[in-house]
Amino acid sequence: MRQRTLVACVLACAILAHASPVLAKAPPKPPMIEVVLEEQKPPLDSGKAAIYEGRADAAGVAFYIKNTNIQTPAAVVLEAGEPGPPMTMQLKNDFSTEWDRTVRTGEDGLAIARFRTEGPTVVLVKSAGDMQSFRLGVWVGQELKFHTVATATPFVTPAKYQAGHGGGWLRHWPWLLALLGVAAGGVAVQRLRRRRTP
Repeated sequence: MRQRTLVACVLACAILAHASPVLAKAPPKPPMIEVVLEEQKPPLDSGKAAIYEGRADAAGVAFYIKNTNIQTPAAVVLEAGEPGPPMTMQLKNDFSTEWDRTVRTGEDGLAIARFRTEGPTVVLVKSAGDMQSFRLGVWVGQELKFHTVATATPFVTPAKYQAGHGGGWLRHWPWLLALLGVAAGGVAVQRLRRRRTP
């Protein structure tokens, strides 16, 4: 009996040593859609936009926005297709490990997120459980050129400051110095004359 148990253990170990492990399947990732932005036509000629329609379940549908950086304002609007439980929209920078922002549709069926971020953005649209239809609007504004923004310098020259503030009697200080110099010169000349006269 002991020999049979020993043989069974040896065979089991041999089988386990040569068998390849079977890994449990990870949950499927939500489908990822790359957002294609189009230039706006007049009168809406500010930035680029795209509108998508679809259906989402609890796993969600992801959207990938490439053209975002810290100098471009952006906004995403989620509209639930029919009345029902609130839908969820999550946003994150592509390099973030966690979702940076989560918003849910309100009574009007809308959820809005405005943001600026450096690098691509991922937007995930999810339902509360069952499939729900939705529309997603994505807008990316024109890049703000910070180095060309005309801003007034906080510094002013003394002349501009005095011109704007009157400067009082100090604005005449060069003339006052000149008069003092002439007066001092006159006093010095008079003293010399007094010393020379007997």
